[in-house]
Amino acid sequence: MEQFRFLYPYEKQIYSSLFILAFIYRYTHLVIGSLLLGIGRGLSGFCPGPALVGLESAYLPAEALVITMIFGMEAYEWWAESQANKKASLS
Repeated sequence: MEQFRFLYPYEKQIYSSLFILAFIYRYTHLVIGSLLLGIGRGLSGFCPGPALVGLESAYLPAEALVITMIFGMEAYEWWAESQANKKASLS
């Protein structure tokens, strides 16, 4: 269990509802991002790397994936900056 120590920061709350809620709150952005990436890959049929190569052939699904991927990265940067500003204003 030592290799999974980073997943279980609370030793006494491993099976409690508080631990589950803390885990969900801590990793919600990862789950949402993974779902969005999976949906985008499924709809376009491309992984991010081949989609960049598909830009050269002007293939519309590849272009759509790259545009939305860039939009998603910028949206995350905006969200992370707003969270940092929120934490800074509280302290």
